[in-house]
Amino acid sequence: MYSNGKPFPDEHLGNREPSVQTHTATYRLLAVDDDAAMLALYEDILGLDENTARDMAAAAGGTPLPAPSGLRFDLQTCRDGRDAVRNAEQARQAGIPFAVALVDVRLHSGPDGIWTAEALRHADPDMEIVMVTAYMDVSLEELNRRIPPPGKLLYLQKPFRPQELRQLAISLCSKWNTEQELHELNNTLAQRVERRISHQKNLEEQLRQAQKMEALGTLAGGIAHDFNNILGVIMGYSELIREGAAEEGTRRRVQEIIRAGTRARDLIGQILNFSRQGPKKRQPLKLVPLIKETIKMLRPSIPDSVEVRLELDMDDDLALADATQFHQILLNLCSNAVQAMGAQGGRLTLRLADAEPDAPASLHDPRWFLHFSVADTGPGMDAKTRARVFEPFFTTKAPGQGTGLGLSVVHGIVKSHEGIVTLESAPGQGCVFHVFLPRATAETAPQARPQPRLASAQGRVLLVDDEKALVDIAGEMLENLGLHVTARTSSVEALEAFRYRPRDFDLVVTDYAMPNMTGVELARELLTLRPDLPVILCTGFSDSISRERAQSLGICDVVKKPLLQANLEECVARLLPDPDQD
Repeated sequence: MYSNGKPFPDEHLGNREPSVQTHTATYRLLAVDDDAAMLALYEDILGLDENTARDMAAAAGGTPLPAPSGLRFDLQTCRDGRDAVRNAEQARQAGIPFAVALVDVRLHSGPDGIWTAEALRHADPDMEIVMVTAYMDVSLEELNRRIPPPGKLLYLQKPFRPQELRQLAISLCSKWNTEQELHELNNTLAQRVERRISHQKNLEEQLRQAQKMEALGTLAGGIAHDFNNILGVIMGYSELIREGAAEEGTRRRVQEIIRAGTRARDLIGQILNFSRQGPKKRQPLKLVPLIKETIKMLRPSIPDSVEVRLELDMDDDLALADATQFHQILLNLCSNAVQAMGAQGGRLTLRLADAEPDAPASLHDPRWFLHFSVADTGPGMDAKTRARVFEPFFTTKAPGQGTGLGLSVVHGIVKSHEGIVTLESAPGQGCVFHVFLPRATAETAPQARPQPRLASAQGRVLLVDDEKALVDIAGEMLENLGLHVTARTSSVEALEAFRYRPRDFDLVVTDYAMPNMTGVELARELLTLRPDLPVILCTGFSDSISRERAQSLGICDVVKKPLLQANLEECVARLLPDPDQD
């Protein structure tokens, strides 16, 4: 009948025509008086229907009352003020409060009317209170002081006419109902404003996080570039020593150096992925087989106390992604989840589904994304840890148990895929990493590229790199293939040498990042002089040049640093003819 203190319409009156059926709004009233006759009078006056009330007013020679739309009163009477207060408290807790209370000032049994009115105001601040008395022994100032606010307190002198009491009840109930609606509108507005402010704060926090990660990514890319050059010297000379070593022990020791360098190279790859400068081979990829394969591979290393679940709830699992990098996302997230749960075990849940409509707003249109999540039942993270979890080298593990790069790499890979990764966690409630990746429209089988080998070659190579040690190593590698090498550590000097004898060179191998003139700018000048010239571009980190863009500029191939003998040989074999073949 009631909800949240607001009157609800009664059922339609069945004996009326549909065109004249009305809704009845019912308001709850509380009458407090120790005189049974007075309470009966309240019931007689307030219990009348509208037509009877109008007829009574007309018979008494009064003005007919305005006819509200189906107004009706539900009156509850009390002879003791304590009972009235208890009923008011229970009604408010139940969500069916009283709109108006009629309180006699002089109550001979129990507390007086003023105490009762004070207690009613404390029990329900929204209630309209009418003090009813036949004596003027209490001043209005005293009533206003003890039963604030004055705007919700009226004084009715006995005796009163029935139509006066009824009109007073109608006016106060209408006022009470309007205030209730206003409270509800204000609460709704406040909630909307709070949601808008919260959304704005979330967007600002995302922007700050993105800017911080972008700055860290730029720093990581620069470090990777410098470290790649150092690593190139170590690995390059190690390969040359290994090939020329006669003793097995020497070759074995050098091989260990190369193996350590390979691990360092992989670490650099992780840093580059974090900085979103790693290689990208995005193509239509079915994620379900890759997820199942990863689970099968990880299962032997996962403790028996960890339950692994896979949930699939999508129409199509085709995403635009790089298989190797998505595999890396799986490994990092699953490994972190298993380590977080520890020896006590728990549940690891991998879920692939269509992106929900309530996905992050930065996706713009969730229909074009797949939602992959990894959830664990571990200890969870507090707000301070969540704020730093994607930062490189940040880890909560003990020293020696992690590099702190896993989640930063995941962040970089997802960003490079034009996706979003978020974290949902709280202390004691585990962690859920949400990864949103763009969908693909069609699946194409990748074409395998032949891997040519070269026993020996003939020709002259112009080798350009601003690092002398790298020039020496690459020059020795090329000479081992039978090529004659002209080396330069300045791109400007290399261009002058080529302009002097443009037909003396069969191949150019140049670094990308060089002072004065980049490798791309040098290649453009060289190809202006000789459009048929094969050019190989070497780069350790750059995100601004891809193989496709390089080829559009006339560059034949892009080789990733550190340079290895096999990679360099493969490129030369594709670009220069083998003299041993007809």
